[in-house]
Amino acid sequence: MDICRLSNVTVEIPLFPPHERTLKSSLIKGIAAGMTGRVITKSKKISSVQALSDITFTINSGDRIGLVGHNGAGKSTFLRLLSGIFKPSSGEFYLPKPFTPLLDKSFIVSTELTGYSACKAHYLFERGNLKGFDCFLEDVLFFSDIGEFIRMPISGYSEGMKTRLIFSILTYFQHDLLAMDEGLGTGDQSFIDKATDRFVDYVNKAGTLVLASHNNAMLKDFCDIGIVFDQGSMVFSGDLDDALDYYDEVVNQ
Repeated sequence: MDICRLSNVTVEIPLFPPHERTLKSSLIKGIAAGMTGRVITKSKKISSVQALSDITFTINSGDRIGLVGHNGAGKSTFLRLLSGIFKPSSGEFYLPKPFTPLLDKSFIVSTELTGYSACKAHYLFERGNLKGFDCFLEDVLFFSDIGEFIRMPISGYSEGMKTRLIFSILTYFQHDLLAMDEGLGTGDQSFIDKATDRFVDYVNKAGTLVLASHNNAMLKDFCDIGIVFDQGSMVFSGDLDDALDYYDEVVNQ
């Protein structure tokens, strides 16, 4: 059963002039700046960069898809499209239920909040109420091992503490549709050893997975279908091994 269909989908991201720049527009422009080799179009009012161009693809329930390509090729934009963060500028796009994004280790709440408040915000986002929150918090505390720092502002955490907390929060709930970027680090080596089994179990339980990674071994562990992106275009789709070969022999030259 298909759960997502794209037909000639294009995504254009606006580039705002300096006098119109806001926090939102600056963020969008920052994302666009990493998209190397793209076409920039201009109108009387606004310029835009074409982040994805003419994408046609169908994702079926249970697919395990690996995204291959250099930085700025379109992989992250594709993940954000599947997650409902970006919308198509043109083309036909069927997505009844967005994928759950696991894209980086940044928080979706202010780092001025305490770790406890971040946990509560995420739990409310996932569940809509606080029933069962105590069990969730106990698991996060045990796995992240940040102790009493849970009551302190996240802005005062070390990078390792931030990573352990967000990893513990995000991998608690299982999701049927998962869009993931390997950029979610797992912290120091001692935590990596502890986190490996939880991470593998989390990914394996996702019903449908779309994973962007530069790590071929990671892709082979979790995926069997490969999509190669180059300058915002989907240049190959098929068996994962064939996709990796195509990238090495054709794109990455």
